[in-house]
Amino acid sequence: MWHILAGEAHLLKSVFLNLLEVLSLSLPYQEKAKGQGKVTIIETTLPKAASNAVGVLCETEEAQEVAKEMFAQIFSSLILRIGVSVVIESTKKPLCVSVATDSLKQFLKATGSEVILDRLESNGVWPLMEKEDTCPHSMLHLARLLSSSYPDEVGKTVECLSPSLTSVYDAHRTTVVSFYSELVCTVGKDHLPLAEQIMNNLLGRQVDSNYVVRMYCIRGLGNMADIGGSQVSHFSTTILSAMLAGMDDREDPEDLITMEAMSGLSRIFSQIDEGHVRPILINIALRIRPCFEKPTPAVRAAAFTLFGTLSRFGSGPSEGPFFEQIQTNFVSLLLHLNESDPVVVVACKEALQKLGPLMKSENINTMFQRHLDPAESLFYPDFLNDLCKHIVTDFTDKVNFYIMNAVTFFKSMWSPVKANAALLVGYILGNLPLEKSGMISKEHVCEALTLLLKDPSPDVRASTAEAMSLLYDY
Repeated sequence: MWHILAGEAHLLKSVFLNLLEVLSLSLPYQEKAKGQGKVTIIETTLPKAASNAVGVLCETEEAQEVAKEMFAQIFSSLILRIGVSVVIESTKKPLCVSVATDSLKQFLKATGSEVILDRLESNGVWPLMEKEDTCPHSMLHLARLLSSSYPDEVGKTVECLSPSLTSVYDAHRTTVVSFYSELVCTVGKDHLPLAEQIMNNLLGRQVDSNYVVRMYCIRGLGNMADIGGSQVSHFSTTILSAMLAGMDDREDPEDLITMEAMSGLSRIFSQIDEGHVRPILINIALRIRPCFEKPTPAVRAAAFTLFGTLSRFGSGPSEGPFFEQIQTNFVSLLLHLNESDPVVVVACKEALQKLGPLMKSENINTMFQRHLDPAESLFYPDFLNDLCKHIVTDFTDKVNFYIMNAVTFFKSMWSPVKANAALLVGYILGNLPLEKSGMISKEHVCEALTLLLKDPSPDVRASTAEAMSLLYDY
């Protein structure tokens, strides 16, 4: 029947519009209570039938011109349908998703989008569309491919998708925001009004009730860095405020929003000048610090990377306050330099190399530049011992501060960090001239080391014993 209708050229566009209206206005699913506050999501047949009909129409040669003419409208409707199909919990769920994805395939064939089809296939994107947790990631691929293959359709697609930003369905909002988050970095500086429109749309969902939506909002705002220096500076105040709000998100169960905010700040800071950052520099440094000890390695890595990026603004008017932040975080950086996660280790190496010139110690900076190549392995005990020789000479007044800071890490959740903290204390005290030992709270330190000898980890006990062997003068 649809094939017959496709032969009626004067009706074809109206038929497409009618189907898209059904997709837009029909309930995508129904919710039924299961008890104990739980609900079951059941698919509705009308929008599934409509999305199927779009695909069947696109199989016909007669529909090709209309499909091209209505590209943005049909494309937008189908990706929204895919987004909502993956959350339908029923025995027919796989069929529901496949109907939507098959229709998108037929539409792309009808519009001659062979490049997009090939890329979706070769990059394994179709399977991503079939699962709720990976479907938003598939939208990132679609956004890039749309922008590269049909740049003239980008603005119209944004207009078609924008009304769904206020949809009552989380899946609709997640689909649009994830799509926008990648689209914004493909727009480029030549289309600044469109980039600003997308940015404002993302800002509008920053307080969304769904944390996945908020996460993709923050990611999209961070992607504004790809637009380029002077253009990014134009939006910097707005973007930085949003990023800081993201770091303060209290409903971020896996620290995903915090991580995206820190990654975005690192990218934005690489594009803007010191004047835009100075008023909030110390505030950001203070907010980063708790993230150094987060359980998720990616969050720790993002935090160390961001702190290293802040070194761009550590001279000039901000030199004094930022130097104090380096001192405050110095011990944490040294201890995580030898932790179990290699991504965090690389982030610490890169951060210390960037911070080295601001350390006000040529010897320490030289060690950082010479030994902390991210691509090279580090013999940590020897490095730490040699570094402590310079620490006790160049930062004698900070020695007790460093030691007391390191002692707090004796209660770290990670055994390698506890072991590193014991070694740091031992090497500092072992290299400290005896006449300077009066500044150290010896009883407190020795008591803490003695307790650490009872740690369940043999590596911690071994490092503690080595540290205590250096304290024969105490």
